[in-house]
Amino acid sequence: GVCFGVIITIIEGGWACPTRLQNGIRHYAKFLEFTWGRGMLYFFVGSLQASNWNILDWAVGGFMMFVGFTAVSVGAITAIKMRRLRLSI
Repeated sequence: GVCFGVIITIIEGGWACPTRLQNGIRHYAKFLEFTWGRGMLYFFVGSLQASNWNILDWAVGGFMMFVGFTAVSVGAITAIKMRRLRLSI
């Protein structure tokens, strides 16, 4: 779980993390370049967190799964809209 947390922190860190490190992660895990890919990672990490037997872990895991589901939904809807726009041009 800690490794996934470090990866999320590096990917979402922006200015706080070295660009070379972010690019390296995105090179080897291409799906993290897309909103839906990061959403799948968040959902996976949330499900791991929610599997612990603690009310705080359930709450944090549930929140991460919600964020992941929302990111996957937004990414899919955006991809559909971009495809329609591309076809209309």
